Amino acid sequence: MRFDEHARLLFPEYVEELEDLSPAHIFQRRIHGAGYSYRQCFDGGVLNFRQYDAALSELLERHDFSVAARVAVRRLAVPFVLSDAAKAEYLAVLRTHGGNLAQSCAKAGETAALTFLLSLGVLSAADVDAACTSAREAEQTAALSVLLSAAGKTQSKGRAKSFEL
Repeated sequence: MRFDEHARLLFPEYVEELEDLSPAHIFQRRIHGAGYSYRQCFDGGVLNFRQYDAALSELLERHDFSVAARVAVRRLAVPFVLSDAAKAEYLAVLRTHGGNLAQSCAKAGETAALTFLLSLGVLSAADVDAACTSAREAEQTAALSVLLSAAGKTQSKGRAKSFEL
Protein backbone atom coordinates (compact mmCIF):
# COMPACT_ATOMS: atom_id res chain seq x y z
CA MET A 1 0.00 0.00 0.00
CA ARG A 2 1.31 3.40 -0.91
CA PHE A 3 1.09 6.08 1.74
CA ASP A 4 -1.06 8.29 -0.49
CA GLU A 5 -3.63 5.48 -0.91
CA HIS A 6 -6.65 5.39 1.34
CA ALA A 7 -8.78 2.39 2.12
CA ARG A 8 -12.48 3.20 1.76
CA LEU A 9 -14.01 0.52 3.90
CA LEU A 10 -17.69 -0.05 4.47
CA PHE A 11 -19.02 -0.30 8.00
CA PRO A 12 -22.53 -1.80 8.03
CA GLU A 13 -25.16 -0.21 10.19
CA TYR A 14 -26.61 -1.49 13.42
CA VAL A 15 -29.22 -0.32 15.90
CA GLU A 16 -28.86 -0.62 19.64
CA GLU A 17 -31.91 -0.30 21.87
CA LEU A 18 -32.61 -0.59 25.57
CA GLU A 19 -35.91 -2.02 26.76
CA ASP A 20 -37.14 -1.29 30.26
CA LEU A 21 -38.31 -4.64 31.61
CA SER A 22 -39.65 -3.72 35.01
CA PRO A 23 -40.47 -0.91 37.41
CA ALA A 24 -37.03 -1.47 38.95
CA HIS A 25 -35.53 -0.15 35.71
CA ILE A 26 -33.83 -3.33 34.63
CA PHE A 27 -32.86 -2.89 31.02
CA GLN A 28 -32.39 -5.41 28.28
CA ARG A 29 -30.02 -4.38 25.54
CA ARG A 30 -30.82 -5.49 21.99
CA ILE A 31 -28.58 -5.06 18.99
CA HIS A 32 -29.94 -5.37 15.46
CA GLY A 33 -27.61 -5.53 12.47
CA ALA A 34 -24.15 -6.89 11.81
CA GLY A 35 -22.47 -3.52 12.12
CA TYR A 36 -21.85 -3.94 15.83
CA SER A 37 -19.11 -6.50 15.18
CA TYR A 38 -17.47 -4.03 12.80
CA ARG A 39 -17.57 -1.38 15.53
CA GLN A 40 -15.60 -3.74 17.76
CA CYS A 41 -12.70 -3.78 15.26
CA PHE A 42 -11.23 -0.60 16.72
CA ASP A 43 -8.70 -0.72 19.53
CA GLY A 44 -7.62 2.66 20.87
CA GLY A 45 -8.90 4.37 17.73
CA VAL A 46 -6.89 2.08 15.42
CA LEU A 47 -8.61 -0.33 13.07
CA ASN A 48 -7.63 -3.97 13.40
CA PHE A 49 -7.89 -5.23 9.81
CA ARG A 50 -7.84 -8.88 10.84
CA GLN A 51 -10.89 -8.38 13.05
CA TYR A 52 -12.54 -6.43 10.24
CA ASP A 53 -11.99 -9.38 7.90
CA ALA A 54 -13.31 -11.85 10.50
CA ALA A 55 -16.54 -9.83 10.89
CA LEU A 56 -17.58 -10.86 7.37
CA SER A 57 -18.82 -14.20 8.69
CA GLU A 58 -21.48 -12.46 10.81
CA LEU A 59 -22.72 -10.53 7.78
CA LEU A 60 -23.12 -13.81 5.94
CA GLU A 61 -24.88 -15.42 8.92
CA ARG A 62 -27.38 -12.57 8.95
CA HIS A 63 -27.93 -12.97 5.20
CA ASP A 64 -26.83 -9.41 4.42
CA PHE A 65 -25.44 -10.62 1.11
CA SER A 66 -25.62 -7.32 -0.77
CA VAL A 67 -23.74 -5.55 2.03
CA ALA A 68 -21.21 -8.41 2.23
CA ALA A 69 -20.51 -8.08 -1.50
CA ARG A 70 -19.90 -4.34 -1.13
CA VAL A 71 -17.63 -4.94 1.87
CA ALA A 72 -15.70 -7.50 -0.18
CA VAL A 73 -15.17 -5.20 -3.16
CA ARG A 74 -13.97 -2.33 -1.01
CA ARG A 75 -11.64 -4.55 0.99
CA LEU A 76 -10.13 -6.14 -2.12
CA ALA A 77 -9.64 -2.74 -3.77
CA VAL A 78 -7.02 -1.77 -1.17
CA PRO A 79 -5.76 -5.06 0.30
CA PHE A 80 -3.70 -3.62 3.15
CA VAL A 81 -2.66 -6.51 5.48
CA LEU A 82 -5.14 -8.82 3.75
CA SER A 83 -4.37 -12.47 4.46
CA ASP A 84 -4.69 -15.10 1.75
CA ALA A 85 -7.51 -16.79 3.67
CA ALA A 86 -9.48 -13.55 3.98
CA LYS A 87 -8.91 -12.77 0.30
CA ALA A 88 -10.23 -16.21 -0.65
CA GLU A 89 -13.31 -15.64 1.52
CA TYR A 90 -14.00 -12.24 -0.05
CA LEU A 91 -13.63 -13.70 -3.54
CA ALA A 92 -16.00 -16.56 -2.63
CA VAL A 93 -18.60 -14.01 -1.49
CA LEU A 94 -18.28 -12.19 -4.80
CA ARG A 95 -18.54 -15.40 -6.83
CA THR A 96 -21.80 -16.16 -5.05
CA HIS A 97 -23.31 -12.68 -4.66
CA GLY A 98 -21.35 -10.48 -7.06
CA GLY A 99 -24.00 -10.71 -9.75
CA ASN A 100 -26.49 -8.73 -7.67
CA LEU A 101 -23.81 -6.17 -6.90
CA ALA A 102 -22.98 -5.86 -10.61
CA GLN A 103 -26.64 -5.24 -11.37
CA SER A 104 -26.97 -2.51 -8.75
CA CYS A 105 -23.71 -0.88 -9.89
CA ALA A 106 -24.95 -1.00 -13.48
CA LYS A 107 -28.27 0.64 -12.53
CA ALA A 108 -26.42 3.38 -10.65
CA GLY A 109 -23.83 3.90 -13.38
CA GLU A 110 -20.91 3.06 -11.10
CA THR A 111 -18.40 2.30 -13.85
CA ALA A 112 -15.29 2.27 -11.62
CA ALA A 113 -16.86 -0.34 -9.33
CA LEU A 114 -17.98 -2.40 -12.32
CA THR A 115 -14.53 -2.27 -13.89
CA PHE A 116 -12.90 -3.44 -10.68
CA LEU A 117 -15.50 -6.18 -10.13
CA LEU A 118 -14.98 -7.43 -13.67
CA SER A 119 -11.20 -7.40 -13.21
CA LEU A 120 -11.52 -9.87 -10.34
CA GLY A 121 -12.97 -12.51 -12.68
CA VAL A 122 -15.70 -13.56 -10.25
CA LEU A 123 -18.74 -12.90 -12.42
CA SER A 124 -20.31 -15.54 -14.61
CA ALA A 125 -21.51 -14.81 -18.13
CA ALA A 126 -25.09 -14.85 -16.81
CA ASP A 127 -24.14 -12.26 -14.16
CA VAL A 128 -22.68 -9.98 -16.84
CA ASP A 129 -25.75 -10.43 -19.06
CA ALA A 130 -28.08 -9.57 -16.17
CA ALA A 131 -25.99 -6.48 -15.37
CA CYS A 132 -26.15 -5.46 -19.05
CA THR A 133 -29.93 -5.68 -18.90
CA SER A 134 -29.98 -3.55 -15.74
CA ALA A 135 -27.74 -0.91 -17.32
CA ARG A 136 -29.82 -0.89 -20.50
CA GLU A 137 -33.09 -0.47 -18.57
CA ALA A 138 -31.60 2.34 -16.47
CA GLU A 139 -30.15 3.98 -19.60
CA GLN A 140 -26.63 3.89 -18.13
CA THR A 141 -24.67 3.82 -21.37
CA ALA A 142 -21.23 4.14 -19.76
CA ALA A 143 -21.89 1.15 -17.51
CA LEU A 144 -23.31 -0.80 -20.45
CA SER A 145 -20.18 -0.04 -22.46
CA VAL A 146 -17.95 -1.41 -19.70
CA LEU A 147 -20.07 -4.56 -19.39
CA LEU A 148 -20.30 -5.18 -23.14
CA SER A 149 -16.56 -4.79 -23.46
CA ALA A 150 -16.03 -7.43 -20.78
CA ALA A 151 -18.66 -9.71 -22.32
CA GLY A 152 -16.95 -9.44 -25.70
CA LYS A 153 -13.59 -10.43 -24.24
CA THR A 154 -14.96 -13.53 -22.54
CA GLN A 155 -16.89 -14.62 -25.63
CA SER A 156 -13.90 -14.20 -27.94
CA LYS A 157 -11.78 -16.41 -25.64
CA GLY A 158 -14.26 -19.24 -25.87
CA ARG A 159 -14.75 -19.40 -29.64
CA ALA A 160 -12.44 -19.16 -32.57
CA LYS A 161 -13.60 -16.88 -35.33
CA SER A 162 -14.19 -18.53 -38.67
CA PHE A 163 -15.47 -17.21 -41.95
CA GLU A 164 -16.86 -19.07 -44.92
CA LEU A 165 -17.24 -17.66 -48.39
